[in-house]
Amino acid sequence: VRIATTTARIFHLFGELRMMIVSIGASVRYLTWTIFLILFLTYMFAVFCTRIATDRKVHLEDAREKEELVHFYGNLGRTVMSLYQAVSEGIHWHEVMDPLTGGSPWITIVFTMYMSFALFALMNIVTG
Repeated sequence: VRIATTTARIFHLFGELRMMIVSIGASVRYLTWTIFLILFLTYMFAVFCTRIATDRKVHLEDAREKEELVHFYGNLGRTVMSLYQAVSEGIHWHEVMDPLTGGSPWITIVFTMYMSFALFALMNIVTG
């Protein structure tokens, strides 16, 4: 009870602090939905990429290319992490895309569309 009374006095004295805490609390709902959308989109695209990488890995003969595929797309968890790093600029998305495409223009277009949507649409929700 004493802690609650002290906290109430501090909030009363610092109106700006109270306003910031209330604003953060009000934005948590939107932040939660935005994180859900980013994770859902990343998971769905990761399933697609893992499937393509697995098919490609079977037909590759170059050990270096296979190693890159396993590094970025070895399993679903690695693929999700690679895509998250690409969206958050932990890794440049071109480095993540190259082993997957293998020169295929269609996979390049699909990957570019995913990155464009994730960066321009979803991140605009966060910053807008």
